[in-house]
Amino acid sequence: FNTRFSERSLSWSWCCMASWETASGPLSEAIQVHDVGVSRDPMLPEKGLENDNGANHCFLNVVIQALWNLQSFRRRLLLAPEHPHEPFAQGFENRTEESTVDVSEVDGVYCALKSVFSGFDASEATTLPPDALRLALSKVYNTEGRFKIGEMEDATETIEALLGILHAWHVRHPNAIESIDDQCKACSSSSSECRHVSAAARVEEASNFGCHPLCLGHEVCGIEYVDLPRCTFCGATGEPSVLGSYLYSAYVTELLNCQSKPAGLTEAEIQQIASDPLSLLQDAVIQLTSRLAGSRPCSMQEALRQLCQREEGQKCGDCSSRKTMVMERWLTRRPHVFIVSLAWPSSSPGREAIWLVLQMIRPTLRLEEIFRTANAKGGQFQSASSSTDAVSGYAFHGLICYYGMHYIALFWCPTRKRWILFDDTCVREKEDWNSVANFIMTGQYVPTLVFYERLEDESPALLESFEELARQVDSLEDRTSSCVVA
Repeated sequence: FNTRFSERSLSWSWCCMASWETASGPLSEAIQVHDVGVSRDPMLPEKGLENDNGANHCFLNVVIQALWNLQSFRRRLLLAPEHPHEPFAQGFENRTEESTVDVSEVDGVYCALKSVFSGFDASEATTLPPDALRLALSKVYNTEGRFKIGEMEDATETIEALLGILHAWHVRHPNAIESIDDQCKACSSSSSECRHVSAAARVEEASNFGCHPLCLGHEVCGIEYVDLPRCTFCGATGEPSVLGSYLYSAYVTELLNCQSKPAGLTEAEIQQIASDPLSLLQDAVIQLTSRLAGSRPCSMQEALRQLCQREEGQKCGDCSSRKTMVMERWLTRRPHVFIVSLAWPSSSPGREAIWLVLQMIRPTLRLEEIFRTANAKGGQFQSASSSTDAVSGYAFHGLICYYGMHYIALFWCPTRKRWILFDDTCVREKEDWNSVANFIMTGQYVPTLVFYERLEDESPALLESFEELARQVDSLEDRTSSCVVA
């Protein structure tokens, strides 16, 4: 339950809340009616992305490969209309000349990303350049000093930035510009120094406005939930907090600690996570490894559930009962892709910690067993009791890892029934999940983003591929004896 997680989160509006079962507009309807994928032969080799010496594109390359390998995102972007190249064309007829500064840079990111996807779909080249997208992204955040050409960036921040830009392009809300213009009028700085009119500022401001129908980023990756304090004795509830993001963040230290100490963390230990997180992670690894005695830890789903629904240890303001307050997290919108962002206390956490996280990954994940939902009777958690229930959830699809200053991506290919390693221009198959885990452990790659995707296509071929994936992940070999704490 990471309310103190330091992340670049977007502001969300109640008007952005829409039922996940409801189609999000003509694009979604087209996808549901026409089973559109890519025009290329799915058995053709996957394409790599260029990363010349000094370019430092790897953080962007893995994000592009991740979005391409997510069927729900890939199909929607390929079907999306070509950009008219008129910055925020609708809804801004009354803008002043000054208010149009840098808005077109947002359009450039959309067009560049769509161009890369078109190359993946139709180009005969084995590798493609991501330079146009890198340049467009650097222009958007030029005044912020982020995503500069030749500099390294964080893959997690990159995927959030790309999805945020797609939202800003989609919103086209006149108030989003007007509120920034008002700030600029009140700014005493000269126009050349004023940062309020930058494209980055407009993207940030656009995040305050909901989108209906949902934009591509929110339709595919946007998750929304409500934190609600409740007294277990008298049933009184406190003020709810509406939260939302494209990624669901979790401290690895907390994921391991909730298993090594089933009774929960003390307040002192919670404070220690912030003050000395690395030592607490090492303690958690040692205790959990000893407690498991060779068996697998609980799933990431179960660990997230424990962190989502926890005791507050506070007194109820209505009945004055002691230690009866709990904080419940209620799911209000489900994404097509559930992305878990793993926050590590160190860039080199040690092999045993990495191994425990890999063991926590299971082939399926159900949000009903992490969050409380309105569909569940009495808000209770539901359990998957059949293969049909499992398929209706989310399937593990891949992950992004890093070592030092380099990123790689590993994704499941349903048509080949193999794992594919994406390392810039190097694209090669891995035999099974055991070989993937061995590769990660040998290179000490640290998982930072884990992708789960809802199965939209229940064709026999896809179900057969999913069964093979589940068999591989469930049969992960125990390599604990070969792991040594770094």
